[in-house]
Amino acid sequence: MLSSSKDAMTSRLNEGEAAPIRVLYVVPPSNQFAGIERVTDELANALARNDNPRFDVSVLYFRDYAEVVDPAYTVLREEAQRTRDIPGGLQKALAKRDFDLVVIPQFENAFLSLVRDRLAGRRTNIVLHLHGNPEVERVVSAKSRLLFSFVRLAAPYFAGVIAVSPGLAKRAQAMMGDKCRVLFMPNPVRQLGDRVRVSEAALAGRNFVTVARLAYQKGHDIAVAAFRKVVDAYPDATLTLVGEGPERAKLEDMIERLDLRDNVTLKGMVSDPSAELGAARAFVTASRWEGFGVSIVEAMSVGLPVVAARCDFGPEDLITRPELGILTPPNDPDALADAMIRQLAQEPRAEDVDLRRQEAAESARDAVVARHAAYLLQLQRGLVS
Repeated sequence: MLSSSKDAMTSRLNEGEAAPIRVLYVVPPSNQFAGIERVTDELANALARNDNPRFDVSVLYFRDYAEVVDPAYTVLREEAQRTRDIPGGLQKALAKRDFDLVVIPQFENAFLSLVRDRLAGRRTNIVLHLHGNPEVERVVSAKSRLLFSFVRLAAPYFAGVIAVSPGLAKRAQAMMGDKCRVLFMPNPVRQLGDRVRVSEAALAGRNFVTVARLAYQKGHDIAVAAFRKVVDAYPDATLTLVGEGPERAKLEDMIERLDLRDNVTLKGMVSDPSAELGAARAFVTASRWEGFGVSIVEAMSVGLPVVAARCDFGPEDLITRPELGILTPPNDPDALADAMIRQLAQEPRAEDVDLRRQEAAESARDAVVARHAAYLLQLQRGLVS
């Protein structure tokens, strides 16, 4: 059966119209404008500006974000507090306007939206956009385990499936089977090096920085535990944690207990961390899992070396040679501390700084958006052929 979106596209093409593809991005409700929120805003803005009139882009938000200022895309707003509210909010948006493609992040959001869409008698073309770690997401609750048990059954019903890192794409393909194709499609990343370069004074110092929300996933507690050993070797070493989140109180207690109050700073939420990155010697991340690693690329765009836990997924796809940084076993404070100490012992080289900036440029917005645009056009051609 043809979807309503497919019918609309076919009709417009048959009439010879050069109508744009109507794309709706869905942003799940969140208290922070960070990973998925920022990536979607970047993609939607760039598609609306750079590829107009090929795309008519809208974004459905369930929260108001101060960071969304004068967007080039159309903002839609519905009410939702939890994942289970998203499908209903999406249906309200679809009742007001048809879209050719609807891009939804994460399997639970997309699967529940797909089921609700079919129950409502629609055949919306839903594209699953994988950002996180399905191996973690599938076991967080009984509900998650139930929903993920349908992953192979649901896979062929998505109009497309894309993942933000090669490792994630490979794992998702294994989960979904051969009835669908999972494509690697990187996130667009701000090139903060366009605004600031690391100074010689910073490279000669001993300040590490990390940028991520203060959440269990990001492993800040591992980084703080590791830093006690770093300070024992270099008493003047410092660590700046940029971000906010539910782990703040725990981290404050940990910093106090480990006597690191003079060495570790909780900076709080910073919209643009250029200044903090520009004042650092190296970037460190101890995440327990990732989907991609936007902050790693932002740090590399400034020229910083990266010390990262080799978690699933992202860091191993980004830190591919010694000049870019050091990978350590996950959940290992001692290994992370040893890597930071080794990084401080290395003499900074200008050619390495340039190499990191070049590697980061592979995820620059314009290059990535061009790939997304080509993929959406390919989907559209396939759906109407």
